Amino acid sequence: MGAFFVAFDRLQRRKRNRWGQLRSTEDQIPPQQRVETADKELSRVQRYMHRDYGYPQSRFPEQFRLFTVTTRHYLRRRAAGYFRRMGFQRPGDYIREITRSIARFEDDDISSGENYLDTPGLMRILFYESDVLDFSDRAYIGLQQGRALSELTAAPRFPDLWKDPAVAEFLFATSLAAKSRLVRATMFDLLRAHHGRFFDELSVENLLTMLEHEEEDVQVVGAEMLEGSNRFGTLRVDDWMRLLRSDNIEVLENVCRAMVRHVDESRLTLDQCVTLACARPIPVVDLAFEFLKRREIKTASDFSALSALSDATCEARAENVCDWALGVIGARESYDVENITPFFDSLFDPIRRSARKWLDGLTWLWSAVLLAVHRGGRQKLKAVRQLGDSIVRDPDTAEVLLPVIGVAIRSIRSPESLAAIASVASVAERRTELVAVAEKHFPELKLTVAGAGGN
Repeated sequence: MGAFFVAFDRLQRRKRNRWGQLRSTEDQIPPQQRVETADKELSRVQRYMHRDYGYPQSRFPEQFRLFTVTTRHYLRRRAAGYFRRMGFQRPGDYIREITRSIARFEDDDISSGENYLDTPGLMRILFYESDVLDFSDRAYIGLQQGRALSELTAAPRFPDLWKDPAVAEFLFATSLAAKSRLVRATMFDLLRAHHGRFFDELSVENLLTMLEHEEEDVQVVGAEMLEGSNRFGTLRVDDWMRLLRSDNIEVLENVCRAMVRHVDESRLTLDQCVTLACARPIPVVDLAFEFLKRREIKTASDFSALSALSDATCEARAENVCDWALGVIGARESYDVENITPFFDSLFDPIRRSARKWLDGLTWLWSAVLLAVHRGGRQKLKAVRQLGDSIVRDPDTAEVLLPVIGVAIRSIRSPESLAAIASVASVAERRTELVAVAEKHFPELKLTVAGAGGN
């Protein structure tokens, strides 16, 4: 019977047209001649009976239509009357049966304000006690003078039945199964108003079901419950990791705030923190970054784990995260080329920028290379070129890096000395404003500027 109730209730629809705009309360019920039928709402039974004629559902010829407008209104009243009588005669079955029925309504059935008023069965079930709607007309519902649909709140028929603690399970199941946002929102409103204890005692599995629901409004309600409750401190880390994979940014923000309240970062492994820091949503990356910064990184395996941050995907945060990571794994006491290389090999611009900044700050490494006595001749030439390129990219580093090049200029090995002089000349040519700085550090060199460049 529930299937017939839903099919008949959405069978008749009015549409706005050039002459029948719904502009005021008096216009909510236009003249009968302006009623436009919408046969696409025919039940599956009707579609089945007409499948052989090959006509589009919304353009059935008149001779193939099963019901006239008057008959449609009659069928709606009879189907709704079945549940109304159930509320009086079998109140124990009413909530179970009616919630199972209204879960069949879809968002397309109630996609506009006039659709609300053209669905009298559903409106009488959910808002019969409301002072916003006018139920005096048997076919259509109107608005009370001066009221608006935005003022609607849950006020169902047989209110005492909806307050019974035994029906909370039916309301919750309907809020998850309903295909219409209106039905879901009304079920949640009734649960909050009359069954607050049910929400307080909601199981972890039910909460996870809400947070992983395909509809965003259900996810948001679940996230609000998670943030406002103190019962989820024992939630497993794997469950938190599942929640942080949501695509809903509002849900993620609530989950992250709840995680800060309920989860000690020591419960997460370093690999889990790194995985979260490589996620795309900003709230998740910010949470993981805070966990990482408070963590003690001291073993070789820890440094190796941090190198996975080269896979960061959040464009707004990747550079900051990698700056911190390179500062830790690229320090003198923990430096390992295998951990640093992935940052330079990344295809993500923010990560490569971070790697270049780190390279520009390696004064201690360049100094160690240039001061090597027994080996590293080829690496010294590379280091000198890198120093010159770094100064050109960031002229503010000249005061720090030019003395390092001076180590090579004053070397007794000719290849190193010549390479260093060529590097200084290249800097002077590409950054003429640094000629005076270079002459201050190397008084033995005479740098002249000719035209746009110097030699």
